[in-house]
Amino acid sequence: VKLKHQLAAIAKRLDGQQAAFFPQPDGHAVPVVSGFISRRSWIAEAMGVPEAELLQRFRQAAEKPLPWREVQQAAAQQVVHRFADQGADISALLPIPTHSEHDHGAYITAGLVIARNPKTGVQNVSINRVQVQGPGRLGILILPRHLHAFYSAAEAQGHDPGRAIGDRYASMPARSRRAFSQSRRTVRSVTPSASATSGS
Repeated sequence: VKLKHQLAAIAKRLDGQQAAFFPQPDGHAVPVVSGFISRRSWIAEAMGVPEAELLQRFRQAAEKPLPWREVQQAAAQQVVHRFADQGADISALLPIPTHSEHDHGAYITAGLVIARNPKTGVQNVSINRVQVQGPGRLGILILPRHLHAFYSAAEAQGHDPGRAIGDRYASMPARSRRAFSQSRRTVRSVTPSASATSGS
């Protein structure tokens, strides 16, 4: 299955009917799974609860999460790919599809971006659409919410905002190269500066 248009077309055709598993998209060793939480009933089944209790159980879990502990060496940091000094290519590492003929390239459609407020140290997770612009270059749309506030706070302190936020990304550390505003939204182009981490 080709990553350009074909994978996304198949996933869209099956969305809501069944999940799609692509074991070696475009020859990648990393598989792609799509549409496995397209229905509330599937989510409820995965959580082991009746569909009518899904929202209640989710709220209970959010209010009383399982205890956690911080570790010095996390499993998610066992494999590190460096971009700045070793020339890693994100498209060679991950099977990132091009979804639409109107897209300018491949996109991570729901990337989880973990950032830390440079003033308070408070951490935030946002879901962002991330465009692959080159072997070591990503573009990200930052709307006026938490991530935008963190970025602005870093700029106000005179820090390289990409560095202040980017080195704290869980899966795509990044360094800002270019920024521009468009009406009510802000678009940032970022370049992976240090390393990207993947779990084992």
